[in-house]
Formats: sequence, structure tokens, C-alpha cells
Amino acid sequence: MNKRQRKKQEKKQMLLAFNDVIGECLASEDPMVTLKEIKTQGEKHFEELGFDVPPVVFNEIMAGCEQIIKEIIHQ
Repeated sequence: MNKRQRKKQEKKQMLLAFNDVIGECLASEDPMVTLKEIKTQGEKHFEELGFDVPPVVFNEIMAGCEQIIKEIIHQ
């Protein structure tokens, strides 16, 4: 796999993981508690779902999800 294909695959994995977190949180009764649980599990959460998400990307996903969920909750 060349560099361009690898980057494209990494971006796809990140978007899928991001969408999964947002979906899980918004489907729960308390989205922030669910987000904290996912943060606690760390990368294991994504490994269980079949996503390969490195720690740096995991932190980016969590930060982005937290902002979005807070905005949705406080509307």
C-alpha cells in the first residue's frame, strides 16, 4: 500500500470511529457519561469494533466528539 492509499485508509478509519462515538453517545440517556466511559476504555473500544486507531488519533477523536456533544446537549 502506498503512502496515499494508507492516508486515505487512515482517514476512513478515523471518520468511522468518530461517527461511532457520536452515535453511541447520542443514543444513550446521558451522552457525556457514555463519552467518559469510552475515554476510559481507550483504544480498546475501537479495537473491539475492528478499527485501528492509534493513541494520538484517539485523543483527537475524543476532543472533537466532546465539543460536538456539548454543543448538541446545550442547544
